[in-house]
Amino acid sequence: MIKVFSGGTRYSGQDDLTPWKAAPSPGRMSFLMAGFIAALPAMAAEPPPEWSGILQAGLVMTSGNSDTQTLSGKWTLVREVENWRSNLRLEGINQSNDDERSIERYLGALQQDYKFNERQYAFLRSEYMTERFTGVEYELTAAFGYGHRLVDTETQQLEIEFGPGYRRTQLEEGGEITEEAIIRSSLGYLWEINDSARFEQELTNETGSEKSVTKSLSTLQTKVSNDISLSVGYTVRHTSQVPVDKEKVDTETTLSLAYAY
Repeated sequence: MIKVFSGGTRYSGQDDLTPWKAAPSPGRMSFLMAGFIAALPAMAAEPPPEWSGILQAGLVMTSGNSDTQTLSGKWTLVREVENWRSNLRLEGINQSNDDERSIERYLGALQQDYKFNERQYAFLRSEYMTERFTGVEYELTAAFGYGHRLVDTETQQLEIEFGPGYRRTQLEEGGEITEEAIIRSSLGYLWEINDSARFEQELTNETGSEKSVTKSLSTLQTKVSNDISLSVGYTVRHTSQVPVDKEKVDTETTLSLAYAY
């Protein structure tokens, strides 16, 4: 956030044009210095920017016995205004083995929080995911509930969320559609290891009558410069009920550059 301050002192009168009378007196100089010092706390207390975000991009290519290309991207945008906090997340990953697509997944999630105080808040969340080659055309979830920040220090934060929701899933190629009520719970942990490294852990579970989905995301970031970081992520996703010939557990390791603004 950039602010521009303007102002000045206007002198009037014929005598003010002379250099020795235009110069401030010692008493006036002391008064101006005192006013400047008194204004310093207000200038230092300038509120932080409303918008912040992280943009990540990664590319892995192998050649030899097999040609593999993996491209991943992630964009997180956060906006905080008084009691409201908005969080938008967009993700995508594509992988090809010997010129044949093996993974293609896109995800979009939006969460709106209303903060009762510094530690407690209510949330409303929606998420849409489409993932080819897994037997699922798309999955749409929506949930609302209560969140609480259990730990809030300069180096560590720990939050939990809990609430009811709804899930709609369609199998590939116009297959069966299932709808069910779910219970969503999540845990988020942040550890600022030092000035150049941080660790994040996100654990979520969505349980319904048809299936239960549990996801764990671990991320370690190390600063390369003030705005650029090297990010290593490891994701584990477990689905209790999957289409025939599909695995219940998926794992994913990503290496990417992250730009924070």
